[in-house]
Amino acid sequence: MKRSRYRGPNRIVKQERERRGWTQLYVAQQIGVDAFTISRWERGLNFPSPYALQKVCRLFGKTPAELGFSREESGGSSEAAPPTGLEGSSDTSQSTGEPGHGTVSE
Repeated sequence: MKRSRYRGPNRIVKQERERRGWTQLYVAQQIGVDAFTISRWERGLNFPSPYALQKVCRLFGKTPAELGFSREESGGSSEAAPPTGLEGSSDTSQSTGEPGHGTVSE
């Protein structure tokens, strides 16, 4: 499934990253993707997979909506991106079989 429809820049995730003094490379290494992927998310060219979205939300300690990852093109509905697995109190770690996806240290 292709998720490359342009949504406009994601200034929120970029601001959150910069506020913490993190580089795109640092964020990429923490969630198991490359820096180019982070750049594409910030520019609105790609949307994270559910697995990567869960990792980035855990890293930043925020929900998808708080990071500007919403599937909505414009205002109206408050429907957010898919669940990140952060809901509830149990550990939602799961094996996806995807190469290069390390763990996020908290």
